[in-house]
Amino acid sequence: PKQQLSDQAKQALAQAEADVKAAQEKKGLWTTAMDSLKKAREAAKKFDSAAVIKNAKEASEDAKLGIAQTQYPLTTISK
Repeated sequence: PKQQLSDQAKQALAQAEADVKAAQEKKGLWTTAMDSLKKAREAAKKFDSAAVIKNAKEASEDAKLGIAQTQYPLTTISK
């Protein structure tokens, strides 16, 4: 039997790739998102579906947080 990733792992990795790309385009990519995506890609090469899902979800979350952060004001003046 040929080793392969679960459908859930494939979907999580595809979502992470899209989220990281979106964060890059909005100049909101966190290094943690890129690190998690790299770990997910490495896990995919080893057909480790659980690790792919875990790291891909972290990459997606950090990418979304990075995008959200670009909406914050650059400075806050407290009075």
